[in-house]
Amino acid sequence: EATEGTEKSTEQEKPKQVKAEKSAKKKKPVKWTCSGCGATNFPQVSDCHKCGSHRPSKTEEAKLAEKAAANEEIRKVMDDFLRLQADLQNYRRKHTESMSRAEELGKQDALKDLVPFSEDIAAALVKPESMTERETALYDSYTLLFRKVEDAYAKFGVEPTGTKVGDKLDPLLHLKVEEREAPNDESPGTILEVVKQGCKCDAKILIPSEVAIVAFPAAANGAQEETDDEDAGDDGEMAPDEAADTNPEESKEEEAKTDK
Repeated sequence: EATEGTEKSTEQEKPKQVKAEKSAKKKKPVKWTCSGCGATNFPQVSDCHKCGSHRPSKTEEAKLAEKAAANEEIRKVMDDFLRLQADLQNYRRKHTESMSRAEELGKQDALKDLVPFSEDIAAALVKPESMTERETALYDSYTLLFRKVEDAYAKFGVEPTGTKVGDKLDPLLHLKVEEREAPNDESPGTILEVVKQGCKCDAKILIPSEVAIVAFPAAANGAQEETDDEDAGDDGEMAPDEAADTNPEESKEEEAKTDK
C-alpha cells in the first residue's frame, strides 16, 4: 500500500514538472542593461556593444532594476508636483484678478453715488456778494473743505467726460434728454447743448452726459404717425354727430324698403 501511494504521488507531480519545464522553455531571454552607459544589449552577448563593459551579475541587474523603478516613481511624483504647482499658480492668478475686479467694481459703485454731489458742492462754492469779514472767513473755511473733497475725487481718477457741442451722440457716453430741430445744417444726432456734464473714472463712464441733440428723421415720422392716429380718432368721434344730422323720414323709407 505504501508503494502504491508513493507511485500515485509521483504520477501527480509529473504533470506539474512538465508544465514548469514547458513554461521555462516558453520564456524568452530578457535583454540586459549596461551599468556603465545604460545601453540595452541582447541576452546572447556578454559585453556591452557601446562601451564594452562586462555584463553585470544577477545581483547587479536586480539593483539596476530597483534603481530604474525608483527613478520612474520619482518622475511620476515630480510630474504630479509640477501639475499641482501649475494649478496653484492658476488659482492665485484667478484669485488676484477676481479680487482686483471686485475692488474696481466696488470703487465704481461708490463713486456713482458720491460724484453727483459734486454739482451741489460746486454750487455751494459760488461766492455770494456783499459778505462781511466773518462771513468771508466762514466761507473760506467751507471752501477749503470742499476743495479737499474734489481733490479726493481727483486722486481716484474722476474727471469730466469732456462732451462738447457739435459732437455726435454716442449711447455709451451720452444720455439723450431732448431732441430739437436743427438750427442750421447740423446732421441728425449732433449735440446742440450739454445739459449736464458726465464723469468718468479710469477711462470708464460713471455718469453719462445729458445732452440735447438734433432730432432723427425716424423720430419725426413717429411723431407724424401719432398725429395721424389722433386725427383718425377725432374723425371717429364726429361720425355719430353726422349720423344724427341725417333726415328721419329718409331713414324710415330705407327701413320700409328693407322690410319689403
